[in-house]
Amino acid sequence: MKKTTPLALITTLLLSACSTPPAVHSHLARFDAPEVADTPLVINYKLGTNKTNVIPKDTSAPIHDEEDLYLGADISLSHGFEFNFEVSPQAPTLGYGLKYQLSGDSRENARPGNVSHAITVAYHASANGEGNDGRGNQYAQSLALYDIAWISGYRLTPQWLVYGSLFYQHGNLDISYNPEHHHSRCQPTCLTGTLYEQTSSNYGLSLSTEYQPFQYVFVTLEGTYLHADWYNRDKSELALNAALTVQFTPEEVLRGIF
Repeated sequence: MKKTTPLALITTLLLSACSTPPAVHSHLARFDAPEVADTPLVINYKLGTNKTNVIPKDTSAPIHDEEDLYLGADISLSHGFEFNFEVSPQAPTLGYGLKYQLSGDSRENARPGNVSHAITVAYHASANGEGNDGRGNQYAQSLALYDIAWISGYRLTPQWLVYGSLFYQHGNLDISYNPEHHHSRCQPTCLTGTLYEQTSSNYGLSLSTEYQPFQYVFVTLEGTYLHADWYNRDKSELALNAALTVQFTPEEVLRGIF
């Protein structure tokens, strides 16, 4: 009978304790207004909350919510185009996309009664869910999510904008063993290859109100509904998020650089 040394037992316990079961973190924050600045290189820095819907692969584990930060930046390009970048550090999730304003006045020229429409195409990547199977075999989870949305807005006052969106998401999920880490801890041999993969389609809508209390400062309150289906477990979720946006014009950016 093979004896288990105290060191090996402690190592096994630590690996099990540090293991993170596979789970998909579906972020619900969007903060995408339909009005785009006509002036190129106007930058909007965003700091907000991002409620996350967590769907574990283990069906005995409950679907639950987590709170994360939302860090984002929008950069106006020209002719109604805007580049978006966002990150949520806890998962972590990284995203970027392109917005195009189809109709309505630009943000600088918008007056009360302005109706605006825009479309966005975005890509989100997440690498959460790294862990081990209790036998020293390391696995890593990766998620690629493609997002397309239609956004419509109505300006009530010079400082107050309300808008909503309909969005559709198509995602690819992959969990694979990674034998390059902790070779000596695999018992009896290191496993390789794909552990699990899935393609999923999600959809939802959002409703937001944006208020400008000061010049270059915006406050947004947003409600989002998302229906997600991962690991063959579907879940509908409603979230409330808020964000603070600070805007920088090209003159201020150049002044800060030079």
